[in-house]
Amino acid sequence: MAKSFIYALIGIIIVICAYFILKNMTHMTDPVPLNQQSAEASLLKPDQQNTTLKPLVNHSRMQSWKEFSSPSGDFKVRLPSSPQHIIDEIFDKNANESHKYQTFISTGDGGYVFMISVITYPRGLEDDQLEKTLKDSVKEMIVRNKANVLKEMNLSQFQNRKSLDFSLLNGEMLVSGKVFAKGNNLYMLSMINRANEFNAEELAYFLNSFATLK
Repeated sequence: MAKSFIYALIGIIIVICAYFILKNMTHMTDPVPLNQQSAEASLLKPDQQNTTLKPLVNHSRMQSWKEFSSPSGDFKVRLPSSPQHIIDEIFDKNANESHKYQTFISTGDGGYVFMISVITYPRGLEDDQLEKTLKDSVKEMIVRNKANVLKEMNLSQFQNRKSLDFSLLNGEMLVSGKVFAKGNNLYMLSMINRANEFNAEELAYFLNSFATLK
């Protein structure tokens, strides 16, 4: 696995997230009538529609999310705000190949952050080493930032593809998401927020709105 600035970005994103939380900590959301909540349910899996992890989610703010398509046309997703886009290309001496790195960062009104990282390899990734590649991508975040503590890492399926669900703790912040590969792209989808304010419904809405286009 290439050593990437993207994994180091986790620490930076957590700082950004903390800033937005402090900036918006006095912001209070109004209760949402039940008839305004149905629009979001289609993007929530059945076992996530009635989650009790954090029942204070404001569904109206998810209804206002806009669809975003990547400039390359590789994927589309719904996000609370237009994402910042960071691009870099790094030569991996160990693998003797160049990797293109893209990160898309979207922030919400409540201080939460959604991040999409795309690593493009010069070769396909869906091989017998895929499981190791997925696990290494998460382990790299822990190695690069010792403040990250692995909470959970489980193999799963995402859109009929092998994937890896993960959760990391960094102080009061929780980073939770999913890693999977399609073709020569490795995708890492994650949500960052304070652990005691983290809402599984928002993460599910984000993940289920994501679709690869190529």
